[in-house]
Amino acid sequence: MRKITERSLTFTLKPEDCEALVAQLGKSGAHWTAETKVLSLYLDTPGSEIGKLGFGYGIRRRGDVTLNDTQEALRRFARGLAGQNGWTTFRHALSVATPPDARELQSLLRAPGTKSHLHVVFQSEAKRSFWSVSAGRGAANLTLEQAGIVHDGNTRLASLTLTYPIDLAAPALTFIADVSKVVMLRLTGETLALEAYRSAGRRDVAVPSAMNPRLTPDMSTALAFQTIAYATLDHFLLAQARVRFLRDVEGVHQARVALRRFSAAWKLFSALVEGDEGAALKENLRPLKDALRAARDLDVLLGDVAALANDDPALPTAPVRQLLEARREKAYDALVAALDAPETDALLLRLVAWVEAGDWTRDSARASDRAQPFVVFVQRKFSKLIEKFERRCETLEQASYKERHRTRIRAKNLRYGVEFLDSLVRLADGKSLRKQHRALIGALKHMQSFLGEENDVLMAHAYFSGLGQDEGAVPADAATVTAGAALAARLSPSGKGKFHKTVAKARRELSEVKPFWRDLTKS
Repeated sequence: MRKITERSLTFTLKPEDCEALVAQLGKSGAHWTAETKVLSLYLDTPGSEIGKLGFGYGIRRRGDVTLNDTQEALRRFARGLAGQNGWTTFRHALSVATPPDARELQSLLRAPGTKSHLHVVFQSEAKRSFWSVSAGRGAANLTLEQAGIVHDGNTRLASLTLTYPIDLAAPALTFIADVSKVVMLRLTGETLALEAYRSAGRRDVAVPSAMNPRLTPDMSTALAFQTIAYATLDHFLLAQARVRFLRDVEGVHQARVALRRFSAAWKLFSALVEGDEGAALKENLRPLKDALRAARDLDVLLGDVAALANDDPALPTAPVRQLLEARREKAYDALVAALDAPETDALLLRLVAWVEAGDWTRDSARASDRAQPFVVFVQRKFSKLIEKFERRCETLEQASYKERHRTRIRAKNLRYGVEFLDSLVRLADGKSLRKQHRALIGALKHMQSFLGEENDVLMAHAYFSGLGQDEGAVPADAATVTAGAALAARLSPSGKGKFHKTVAKARRELSEVKPFWRDLTKS
């Protein structure tokens, strides 16, 4: 197994701030080591099929390049000839967070006619300067990339990547936090190429989704938590970029899922990571979570209105839809403003510093727990969690709506925890473990889904019934309030008979899952 020895963080910055950044790096003790120029021609199909796989692909050359050099290189590529004069073919992940499957790209490029349909999406003329900075007993490395992007227009982009040994995380992160107080740096999960795709109008590439962390059987429990936490934070960084630049509905959903998965990891490892720093960060995250919830709720409610209109075109859905669209715009404005705020950038960097080197990593009383093999933690923790959840589900038919809602949240957090184990299950021997892993995820999804549907109906009913009571939002006139009441009258949870039948089925699915987590040491 490849042991994790270093990490990288990438930040975007305004191109016009690069001069100030270089000056600040020098003042802060960083030393310039080298510089290089690279010209890259990014190629894709008209439908952005390569970008949608999460790849940047094309040809490139280091050093100064003329127009004639570029044209000849493209001609040779189109004819399937090897590059000359330093030109090489390249591919790389468009996201620093999600290494995609190269086999899909190879299959696409081998398909008849694909290469003949490739064209230049954009040209990147990049200057990369490399720096070294002392960090404790060793050194961290910095790469400043300044790129001129040429497509239908011209765009300038810039990024700074910090790479540090994990045992020197604290001084490296302190260094970058101090620099960011002078020059605004924004954590990102994207490469400059992905930003360039977006600036070239290719907005449908690399849509973010949940990422399962790359865990290995020999990991300590502390390193497993850090690996899981980084996967969720990377997911959030990708999603929030789509919200900020595209006001994307799926981006809002994925950003919310990412923070929920981060919270689920926090709960799963609570005995290991709880402390004053973590408690403060939880409170600091709350306004951001609230802004995401407000935007997402309105997206869901608009979906409910569309479904009601489809079921009965005679219903007065138009005034309610118009009101919700206006409120949604206001909620998105508030969310984008929150994501763009410098305080959010600082908070995300603080989160990374806490995950990497927070107070929980220095607590001598929990040193043995941190060093404990993760598979041992999993065996103990999940046996208790599953047993406790099954007991909770025994009385679900008699539970109040509020208790059912709590059960749904527990099902969701438990499902996220089980999904985190995906790489361990894949490394383990035997199809049976993978089958049982999928079965448990499916059972928890089923439980979460039907309880969620009940909660969504209740939420929509309450919202439509009280359209005139949403203080601070776009006000509703009397006609719209009346229309909302008409929509609310059409919404009601499933009957008891159907609910009891669904609960019984979900409970049976859960009871049939074998405890696969006890056999993960066989990997």
